[in-house]
Amino acid sequence: MTNDYLCIGHVCQDVVKDGYALGGSASYCSVTAHLLGKRAGVLTSFGENFQFLPAFKDISIHNKKATKTTIFENVYHLTHRTQYLFERADNLHLNDLPATLKNVPLVHLAPIADEVDFDLMKAFHPDTIIAATPQGWMRQWDEKTREVSPKVMDWNLLKGIDILILSDEDIAGYEHLFPTIVQQTKLVVLTRGNNPATVYFDNKQLDFPAYSTKAIDPTGAGDTFATGFLIKYLATKDITKAAAYGHVVASFCIEAKGLKGLSNLEKVEERFLEYLKLHQHIGKEYHQKL
Repeated sequence: MTNDYLCIGHVCQDVVKDGYALGGSASYCSVTAHLLGKRAGVLTSFGENFQFLPAFKDISIHNKKATKTTIFENVYHLTHRTQYLFERADNLHLNDLPATLKNVPLVHLAPIADEVDFDLMKAFHPDTIIAATPQGWMRQWDEKTREVSPKVMDWNLLKGIDILILSDEDIAGYEHLFPTIVQQTKLVVLTRGNNPATVYFDNKQLDFPAYSTKAIDPTGAGDTFATGFLIKYLATKDITKAAAYGHVVASFCIEAKGLKGLSNLEKVEERFLEYLKLHQHIGKEYHQKL
């Protein structure tokens, strides 16, 4: 069956107290897309030691077989996170993309360890929406300590991107580059954890408050926000609805550890309508700016 949402990036294993947990933007985003009713697919790379294939039971996996699986450890200090990259699977290039995937309507480039080649964005149909969460392109790591640190990327490489979604943590220390980032992309979303997300479009911007809920685990919140935003934007081309949907989907993710919270996504429509009603003034402001 043809996919209608394709993630490109490493699935990974995150170190936890009792072993590993499923990690990686491509994992969170594809599972979320599936639970939202999309025919999700993943172009990725992992080795034989990857433990979480059952999580992708209803998702088409296109794996570039590697000798290693990407392994991260995330250490949280209040609102700050220190990351370590212990193992890394193979890079993903244009020739790794099956021809059957070139006509998908929505492609989400989701690197976590600088593994996605920028040439991949050139492979798709002109009508395909190309989105990216660029955090993996902005990471480097010390070969001895394996600690991950930020690196500057060439934002000109993103000229083929339609939608860019990133966090304030992604650009910490490089805030002065943000005007350049906005100029390179048609639509940019900047998330700020529990604070409002800002959408930049047509030389305008709008703030969208997060959905108020009790946070148990923030892991994957940005990825699930991105998936919700992209799916609703593809369906409606309405930024207000897309941002509302993104916040609501993320709220289910943070209410439980790992992906457990996503099992409640059948209630997403109820929260979505609640959010739109509560913040209807933002919708009016958006349509006034069009």
